[in-house]
Amino acid sequence: MFGTKYLYFNGSLKVKNHTTGDVLKIKYPGMGWQGKKDFKAYGYIKNNKGEKKLTFEGKWNEYGSFIDTEGNLKINEKVNENMKDFEKYYYFCEETVDLNNLTPKMLEYLPPTDS
Repeated sequence: MFGTKYLYFNGSLKVKNHTTGDVLKIKYPGMGWQGKKDFKAYGYIKNNKGEKKLTFEGKWNEYGSFIDTEGNLKINEKVNENMKDFEKYYYFCEETVDLNNLTPKMLEYLPPTDS
């Protein structure tokens, strides 16, 4: 494979909380020629009555913010920095890589595998 490797999201995501009935909808717009929409994401959360509770905006590779109906910032999250040598680990985040780091205590409860 040649060139720069990248992952790009395009389309919509819908998540429903089956306990409360709240629905999150996020849209990832297509990549543009000038790069103005690159990595953007926007959407909202509605309650089970269809009333908008929060609005979401951000860039999936940098940050995400939830804003209430009065314009107050409720949640503002930044993307974590890449771990050291992340290229060796297929660009996975540290949390994903740690799934394979089993402690001796964990091994006592896990079934044996073929490896």
